[in-house]
Parts: sequence; C-alpha cells; structure tokens
Amino acid sequence: MPHAVKEYNAGMGGLDLLDSLISKSKFNMKSRRWYLYIFWHSLQLMVTNAWLVYHRDCDILGIPKKERLILRKIQTRIGLALCYSKTTPRRGRPSLDNDANDQPPVRVRRITQGPVVEVQKDRFDHWPLKGLKRLRCKVCKTVKTDTMCEKSKVNLCFTEARNCFRTYHVHV
Repeated sequence: MPHAVKEYNAGMGGLDLLDSLISKSKFNMKSRRWYLYIFWHSLQLMVTNAWLVYHRDCDILGIPKKERLILRKIQTRIGLALCYSKTTPRRGRPSLDNDANDQPPVRVRRITQGPVVEVQKDRFDHWPLKGLKRLRCKVCKTVKTDTMCEKSKVNLCFTEARNCFRTYHVHV
C-alpha cells in the first residue's frame, strides 16, 4: 500500500465513521432553502458526535453494550427534549407594543357533554337523524359521520363494518 494511502487512512478513521453513521440515520427533510440543509447536517453532526463521546465514555466506565443507548434512541430523546423545552421568559421592561396583537387568537374548543348514562341506555326514542355537520363518531373517534342520535345529540356511525350507534346505546 502506498505511503500516501496509509497516511490518509490514519487520519480519516473518525471522519469515515462519522459519515457512515450519519448516512445510516438520515432525516428525510425537504426544503427549497439551501441553508436549512446546512442546519440539519450540523444538527446531525452534533448528535452523532455526542453519541460517539457517549459510546467512548461507556467503554471507559465498563458499561455493557446491552445497556447502552443506540444512536436512534439518543436522536429521539434529544428531539423530544428540544420539542418540549420551554422558552425562557422575557426580561426587562415590557415594550410599548401590545403583545396580545402579535399572538394568533386561541381557538376555544367546546367540549360537549353527552346525556347521562340512564338516558343513553334507556333504549327508548333513540332515532338516527341526518346531522348538519360531519363530526367524529363518539364511540370509535376515527370516522367522521353526519348521523346523529335524535335524543342523545351525539354523532355516531353505523356501517356494514361497525355499528357504533348500537354500541353507544346498548353496551355498558
């Protein structure tokens, strides 16, 4: 093997390892802005380098390989920590601008109460009606339906596959 190749291989071991680890755990990020790719790549470099340092420290401390975190698990933990971290409160005097106008209006969610269980299960005068809006089924919560119970005033689906209307009114 030529001397130049030996010298190259001696200095590129860590970088080749870093590149191979990054290529194994690529994030599927797409953007039209080129600078975001630089940001994502820098983030991947930092997380992968942190994992390599963690792995080296585990070797020094003698932690068994079964107890060590894998790279994907560390990426997940760091991502969740960044997503759920809170911003620091503002310091200093408040500005003269009205901060309430800067924030988008908060959408108030109305929670509708269904009927009491005795009325729900009385098996009397519950008729399906065609409702005005398509809302989520009260039982399965996956299907949007416009069928509504006349007495209970809740949206319930019933198809060939499932009958949430019956389940809601009969089962405990």
